[in-house]
Amino acid sequence: MAIVVMFIKKALRTKPLSDTQNALNKKKSSIRVRVEHVFGSIKNEQNGLFVRVIGLSRAATKIGLTNLVYNMRRMTTLSKTTVPAI
Repeated sequence: MAIVVMFIKKALRTKPLSDTQNALNKKKSSIRVRVEHVFGSIKNEQNGLFVRVIGLSRAATKIGLTNLVYNMRRMTTLSKTTVPAI
């Protein structure tokens, strides 16, 4: 299994990034933005990622329900924006 480093490269003032590094940054950012939007939505609209329960099974249930609510909200948003079939 290959380990891929997903850190974004940063240019220095005296040394700009190469075209290859810019392309890799763009690819990494496209993956990162999809994940960060999910966590940002959960944090801002569902009162965060803080799990205050005792026990692994209760924590797993709470996280699972939080994900279910996010997916339901996302589904309603997407269903409003889709074009009806003719």
